[in-house]
Amino acid sequence: MKSRLIFLIHCGCLLSLVASSLASGLIKKASSAFFNDVFFPGFVVASILTLVSWKVFGGCPLTKWENHFRKAENKAPYEGSCMVHCLHQLTGRRPNKTLIHVILIGIMAVPVAVRFLLE
Repeated sequence: MKSRLIFLIHCGCLLSLVASSLASGLIKKASSAFFNDVFFPGFVVASILTLVSWKVFGGCPLTKWENHFRKAENKAPYEGSCMVHCLHQLTGRRPNKTLIHVILIGIMAVPVAVRFLLE
């Protein structure tokens, strides 16, 4: 049951990251002061912490935590990232882990592009 909670937290974090990244242009247009002073610095810090955590934990810490609870619940842990696992479950195809990471980094780069390219 705890593994399911961690999975839901993981999904919430991912959806928040993607939604806020994709909304960054609208946020900047609505309030450039908020975007520049609050949103952008916070997003950059969260992105850097995410990337550093991948190195420190040898992958996503939420995936590691979820797999820890899956083992404790006598469920098979999965290999690789949560997104690769979920996409495999949904489509029957295993996406390339590197491609998934490139897409995530691209999502993280959207607010950077908005910050420096959008007037």
